[in-house]
Amino acid sequence: MEAVDQEKLAPSISMVPIQLRSVKKEAYRPQMVTVGPYHHGNSVPMGMDKHKRHCMRTLLGRVQNPEDTLDDCYMAIKNLNQRVRECYASNIHFGAILLVDGCFILELFHRHIIQQHTSNSSDPHADNAWMVPTLRHDLELLENQIPFFILVELYKIFQKHLHIFSEYSLISLALSFFHPNVNVNQEGMSMEPNHLLDLLHKSLLPTPSNDSSGSETRGFDLCASELLQAGIQFEKISESHLLDIKFDSGNGVIKIPPLSIDKTELLLRNLIALEHCGSCTTLHISSYALMMRNLIRSLADVKLLEEKGIISSNSEGGGKILSLVNDICKNVDIKDFYFGELCKEVNAYCKSR
Repeated sequence: MEAVDQEKLAPSISMVPIQLRSVKKEAYRPQMVTVGPYHHGNSVPMGMDKHKRHCMRTLLGRVQNPEDTLDDCYMAIKNLNQRVRECYASNIHFGAILLVDGCFILELFHRHIIQQHTSNSSDPHADNAWMVPTLRHDLELLENQIPFFILVELYKIFQKHLHIFSEYSLISLALSFFHPNVNVNQEGMSMEPNHLLDLLHKSLLPTPSNDSSGSETRGFDLCASELLQAGIQFEKISESHLLDIKFDSGNGVIKIPPLSIDKTELLLRNLIALEHCGSCTTLHISSYALMMRNLIRSLADVKLLEEKGIISSNSEGGGKILSLVNDICKNVDIKDFYFGELCKEVNAYCKSR
């Protein structure tokens, strides 16, 4: 418990480090909806603040005593005021932000699980299918977060009244909402996350975590196309999680889960930013990005991995993928490289042939 307490001394919801923000500022700004205090009041599409309040009223309208429930929610957040302030990197005024944002997020989760079973919806925004992926992206941003314990307390209150919430855990609902963007691991969540992005980060960590960060190896000696010439084969493994990369030394095969650049670019950037803040203790995603950049050094590498179904993009040609893989890793510097042992094994295999 002492180690956990020390970790919580750092703000759990931080601003993006300057060296990462300078590479692509728009990757860290909400496009449609602001959550939490950092971007509150900033320019977003007209009507979204009104829509958030509409969602809160809709959620309250699902219970028998909405006014009493609202009072319970308000008092729950008020009692957590000091703990909330310790989560952010600066002194800010919260007001009713957390109440509205928390209820908005829970209503999103409620609608998502309901819409998995029916196509009917009374929400005028639900017909705009393009909104949902954008909302997901916005809720994946490091600076667009509220403490997870706020969602937990609100969830407990609504759990007493809504059968959907009593049937599912908050974590399972959240991961179900984000699942279309990334294949996540719903097992092994031993610690409560700090916020939704932290939840996604924890869900992507390998279980068990076979940490090879002690290795001095920092990457492959050869890029993907050169590894192919050296006798290495590549294989897509669809049922695995993002970091579940394996090397079959008996057959010389590197097995890699598929990566959709268009769907995961913003998530990867924000996960890397999270790892470079004081509240995060692992560098798995940063290691993954650096390893992919190490593999993909030319258009020939892009073509090879596209043909194997390992990487994909909506854009024609491999130029965008090559550019993004390099761009995501700009100003990313890590001491502990998670894939060091795997790269060491591959390098040794190539030298032995």
